[in-house]
Amino acid sequence: MELVVENLEKGFGDKPVLSGADFVFEQGKIYGLLGRNGAGKTTLFNCLGGEIQTDGGRMKLVQGDDTRDLQPEDVGYVYSLSR
Repeated sequence: MELVVENLEKGFGDKPVLSGADFVFEQGKIYGLLGRNGAGKTTLFNCLGGEIQTDGGRMKLVQGDDTRDLQPEDVGYVYSLSR
């Protein structure tokens, strides 16, 4: 199974945060997202988890020939604040 993100768009006001983001996450692999503050890492996870709506693009689950849109209940992650 793969989680496929295609052309994801998200902005806040007139500030684009995610612009044409494309990712493929394969089942069973561990991924890390690195980037400076404000790069869109948290925004990506908030879009994947359904906490915020995207402005465009698609997030889907693909398994063989079966493809369906990602639903909030499909996503789980642990969020922690560093202090």
